[in-house]
Amino acid sequence: MKKLSRREVLRVMSVGSAGALLAACVPARPAAPAAAPAAPAANEPAKEAAPTTAPAKGAVQKITLVESWFGVPQFKESIEPITTALSKKAQAEGLNVEFSSLLLDDHETKYPVLYASGADFTMAFDAPWYKMTSLRTQGALLALEGLFDQHGKKLKEEVTESIYKANFVGEHIYGIPTAYYYGGTGGVIYREDLRAKYNAPAPTLEGGWPSLEPFLDAVAKNEKGVIPFGNVTTQSLTGYHRGTKGWGTQLGPTNTGVTFADVTKDFKIIDEEDNTPFVDTAKLLRSWWEKGYVNKTDLTFSGSSQNAQVDYIFPGKAAACVENEPDYKWVDQNKQMKSSLKDAELRGLDMKGERAGN
Repeated sequence: MKKLSRREVLRVMSVGSAGALLAACVPARPAAPAAAPAAPAANEPAKEAAPTTAPAKGAVQKITLVESWFGVPQFKESIEPITTALSKKAQAEGLNVEFSSLLLDDHETKYPVLYASGADFTMAFDAPWYKMTSLRTQGALLALEGLFDQHGKKLKEEVTESIYKANFVGEHIYGIPTAYYYGGTGGVIYREDLRAKYNAPAPTLEGGWPSLEPFLDAVAKNEKGVIPFGNVTTQSLTGYHRGTKGWGTQLGPTNTGVTFADVTKDFKIIDEEDNTPFVDTAKLLRSWWEKGYVNKTDLTFSGSSQNAQVDYIFPGKAAACVENEPDYKWVDQNKQMKSSLKDAELRGLDMKGERAGN
């Protein structure tokens, strides 16, 4: 494959909904498979199997990932062992690459600078609620259909033609279509220190969203000026139900109002208002609004990303909000929370049951 220039590398972007920015050149073709090891003698303990290909030789191709890991706390000490293990495995199997990760301590400010400054990186996470749309409009992203045709014919076959075409934005495709959120967790991030202060019972997966009410009620009665539950219209609890196996469709930030209710049974499209879990959580949200647990009007945000944590949870203006992957993200967000309120503590709980497998 022709090596991409530094500028070309920086122009590569993610899938149409959310994902990692993808670029860089393909390393040299892996070496031929190594010969099978001889069988151990009768009294000799079996040795660990050798790699299926010879170890890679020559210059190492460095792959730099910017905020591209999911399912683990976003700390250097959590991610470095992963990149080290992946690098060793790739090199042992003939792919001469070395992975490293870059974490930004101020995403809102520093992420756009990566593109403007010509920083040397390979992949970065982005999404419509970050900077993807504006970067695409500015022409900062690489259209990938030519690379698909030249180097990704087998990949294109696996993706299928219909899904490939569905991921075009206008005349171009900016990333590799992947299944991302189907198996993800989703639920609540909440102020654990306030729950303990007022001795409210902890919410549970078994009790679902209603089990959060005693905490919200305690906040409403005792923490004046604090919104018990900061509801964001683009990420509402109506999209996170216990045991739901459905797919929703989106056009930008606006829901179409139709859904596949349970893809483990069939692929029948139904009106969202005929989807029982959606209706139940919508009714619950309405009752919270009537009880004063939820903001009465739409929340305003400081940036283009509608992030309730940055503008409401961390500054102490709200006590809870919806989050995807809350069961591990609270670890990272707790660190940010303490930079604003040192005695505050966050916790996260999956309300879908995906982590528990139910």
